[in-house]
Amino acid sequence: MDFRERVTPPHCRLQLWFALVGFLIPWSQAGKPCELRPEQFRSSLVLQGVQFDGAYALSLHEGLDCLREITTPRGPVNQSLNAIADFYEQFYAFRYICIDPPASSQSQAAPFDFGVYGSPRGGGSSAKDAKIDIVGELRSLAASLPENPGIDQWFLRSNSLFTRLRDAHVDWRNGGTKADTVLNQFIFILQNDATTSPVRMEVSARSAAAVDGFADPRFSCDGMEIESIDGMKPMQWLQLHVLENPAFHYAYKSLGSRANRMLKSARVGFAWLGSRVGDVSSLTPSVEVRFKNGQTTTWSWTWLLLTRSLNACKKYDVNCVLDLLKGPLKAAGTLHQNAVEALGQLQKAHQHDELVNAAPELPDDEMMKLLKEDTGLRSFLKIPEERIPGTQAHYGAMLESRPALDEASFPRRWLLDPALSPLGATYGYYQLQRDESGELFAVVKLTRFYLTEDESAGFQVQSQFTAFWRELVQTSKDHSVSRLLVDLSGNPGGFVDFAYLFVRALHPLLQFAEVCNEYDRPVGSLFHAWKHVNVTPLVNFLKTVAPAEKRVEELSEEKKEHLTQILHAVTKACIAMDVLSYDDYMMIQSAIDTLDMGEMDAYTLQETVQVLSDSAASFGNPFTLFLMAFSDTGQPFDPFGAMRKRRRGGKEDVELTAKFRVEDCVSVYTQEFVDALANVHHPFSEILFVSDGLCGSSCDTASRTAYMLSKKIEHQLEHDARSSSQMSSPPSVRFMTFGGLGGSADDAKRSLSATAYPGGNVMSSAMGLLYNPIFSAAALGYLAAAWAGLEKMKAEIHVFRERVPQYPYYWEKLPKYPQSEIYQNALGPDALPSEYYFFPTDLFLPEWYADVQGMPGEWNETELKRLHLDAAKGFGSQPNLRSAWSNRLADAVEDLAGSWQSNQRKSISLQNWLGVAGLCLVLLALATTSFSWRRPRRQISECSDSESSASSA
Repeated sequence: MDFRERVTPPHCRLQLWFALVGFLIPWSQAGKPCELRPEQFRSSLVLQGVQFDGAYALSLHEGLDCLREITTPRGPVNQSLNAIADFYEQFYAFRYICIDPPASSQSQAAPFDFGVYGSPRGGGSSAKDAKIDIVGELRSLAASLPENPGIDQWFLRSNSLFTRLRDAHVDWRNGGTKADTVLNQFIFILQNDATTSPVRMEVSARSAAAVDGFADPRFSCDGMEIESIDGMKPMQWLQLHVLENPAFHYAYKSLGSRANRMLKSARVGFAWLGSRVGDVSSLTPSVEVRFKNGQTTTWSWTWLLLTRSLNACKKYDVNCVLDLLKGPLKAAGTLHQNAVEALGQLQKAHQHDELVNAAPELPDDEMMKLLKEDTGLRSFLKIPEERIPGTQAHYGAMLESRPALDEASFPRRWLLDPALSPLGATYGYYQLQRDESGELFAVVKLTRFYLTEDESAGFQVQSQFTAFWRELVQTSKDHSVSRLLVDLSGNPGGFVDFAYLFVRALHPLLQFAEVCNEYDRPVGSLFHAWKHVNVTPLVNFLKTVAPAEKRVEELSEEKKEHLTQILHAVTKACIAMDVLSYDDYMMIQSAIDTLDMGEMDAYTLQETVQVLSDSAASFGNPFTLFLMAFSDTGQPFDPFGAMRKRRRGGKEDVELTAKFRVEDCVSVYTQEFVDALANVHHPFSEILFVSDGLCGSSCDTASRTAYMLSKKIEHQLEHDARSSSQMSSPPSVRFMTFGGLGGSADDAKRSLSATAYPGGNVMSSAMGLLYNPIFSAAALGYLAAAWAGLEKMKAEIHVFRERVPQYPYYWEKLPKYPQSEIYQNALGPDALPSEYYFFPTDLFLPEWYADVQGMPGEWNETELKRLHLDAAKGFGSQPNLRSAWSNRLADAVEDLAGSWQSNQRKSISLQNWLGVAGLCLVLLALATTSFSWRRPRRQISECSDSESSASSA
């Protein structure tokens, strides 16, 4: 079989040579043969009369030795890695900027000055860790493969490459591959050697939470407080060996967000499916753990090779086990097989009408789902059911934790009552609560910005939200409530239109062009190949019957047979892609039958070509078929028609489309929503978003956009007299984030952001909404040109089709990736995409709260109430002003130190020295002067009817 070996461009060969040497050095240090010994075996369990499988417990290096012997021929692996690289080269929104984020041209409008990821103010990751040439490194890995690579040598290493992107929207596996089937026979755990179960860890603050206070974490395991791990403080060890290690897929650019995600799963246990870890070879196999009470134990990285699906092998028969594990890798995935059979035939992709911008299922979520469903595995790993969110036992434990009902408390108003959801799901609720002084404030808790069809049971959140919001506004006005706390803990995003509708509710006076953020897409070589396809001859062919008459005369019997073969193959591919309607298919099939009988005339031929052209709805520009881009006035347009060039990732003149707005923001300015929100002006002068740093995707779009608009308007009012006389003061919008790495507020704000992975519209299906139109244009275009006898056009489309990425050999689905870059309008026209800025939290809450994310059945109501009471302390408080300035001073000092250490003392400019001196003076002033940064607020005026109607896009 032809695996389409890649020809390396000359300018890349030197780079590949060095990469080859780098990869081969560790591979030359061959490990021991895989062994399965009696002392490694852990017996199976019998629970309620049901037999559950056991496992071989392998040390870190024993497991890697076995994985290295699960080999496959180089060809299929090489094809898979290069095919994945092709997809990311053509379609990944951050293909260029990820190579070196700070080496990108950018400027920000006042008053903003956020750090770029990979810079000293970029969220805690080093410049080295922030750089990843995902396409180049995938190709380098493919080029360096030995003849029969072990699965650890390509799959685990690739996992590490994609983890280094720290982009939660990326999923190169997308639901599983043939390699996943093999690797999921393994579970990788951090084992507590005293109990032989995964390490379970709890963390809490040593003192009561005070806004912008110091967070001193107390770690405990099995009821004992941990003093040190391998001689280091627990958080320090976790940061070094887990959070910063690309072996573990914590896909957040902010270190603090990674910490909160890790600590959430640590309460259940450190365990991962084998397919979800990267290159773990650098880990220390075993570490000593000391407790405050003087006791010690060891924790060891351990592979559990489950014996399920290995029943055909006798115990300890390593050769039989390895043969069974290699089995799935002996054949291609279904997707690849279909492609080979019928010119790249595609599986039918489910398409939605709405953009869904949410993170794919994360590795620890995948493990949690398995633990929830698999009683035997849960028992084998000695993880109590009550620790697994979503189980009945966990729900019972959460019920017991609920505080006693206060008769004076206000009821929750649900945005979808969980009692009406088949799965107990909800978008959230609002409720009036009292702070410690007895003053009322409103709480809106949003779990997600989307629910599945099974969860929602037909609930239309967009239309229901407007009624929900009107009730919240009226209830708050009735009780003179002016403070709103929005709890976004663990919210992974969802529907883009819901996100922008939420922004509209918070900023009811702003117009379409202000609220709807801009997007763009990088332009790759595939688009330029399409631009070289000249469709004019096809248009001319359809204008009159004369060309068709000439074509009929040219069709010899041999040409008819050849044309029939092409028609059959390509039509089959298009039917599999769901490109052709049944009527179109019957029309084409009728033409084929006519051709077979020799009864074709010019009119039949021309009609068939017309059907093909009409069926290829994407034939004008397949890259924009489902893009639905709009201008700042709400008019549809083709953003590929006007290119921009920017410096990205150190590369000059990177081509980008014109910026555009997405349809899902346009939709919230239609008359339906204009009417629904007319004269609904909320009373909130203070809005506080509280988060664990995991508010991502559309959750970021909703909250970050509302925040940025508020800051922009505040700046305009303070510095522009004309704006001050014409504009109403916006609500004060701030972020409060809890947990993270702990430490002082200054430390926390260097690594903890309230939001994560803004990305760009991921949409519902990379296949159905992006790849299928491109392939269908190639397939149907070739088909139409073949019918019409347009040889030059056929050759042009052939060149284009050759550049269309192939299906990876071992994959069942195409990979996932963000396809567009989202910009925050308030940052100005020359800012970078939001994904690559670090937005530090305004306020830091020095505590870690357990079980406050997810759906109602997973909530610890006592913790949830404590979170909201603690967060309410942030109302009326101001961020630590000295924190931001001290960060800037630290950056300047770091730059000077770097210059000094590089023997560049003479190059340090007087401007740098004066800058540091000036910052020192400012810090001195801040230390001795009391500031009030809040401007007196004017009451938001009511919007006139004309303004309301004018806001319709």
